[in-house]
Amino acid sequence: MSSNSRPLLTILTILISCCSLAHAQSIELSDKSDKSDKSNKVAVIDGKRVITFNEVDDQIAAQLFTLQKQIYELRRNALNNLITRMVLNRRQSGLGPVSMN
Repeated sequence: MSSNSRPLLTILTILISCCSLAHAQSIELSDKSDKSDKSNKVAVIDGKRVITFNEVDDQIAAQLFTLQKQIYELRRNALNNLITRMVLNRRQSGLGPVSMN
């Protein structure tokens, strides 16, 4: 590994860590708001049987988890692509390495 790529790898690691933390916090916040909304009924059958968001989500919990993982991976890949493009553009412009300042 060349000495020129080490700062880039450090920056990438820091950015991915920050995005992971932000993603985890956003999931936690959305889970909290979802729980308050999930007491709402989705449907009422014959005026008696109430179906809630919790019941619906319980039926698809595994699929929801898989989709959340896919969203995270898409965002992570997009971030990596944006950073790579920025670094390549800087190199092409002769601006030198990226700094964190």
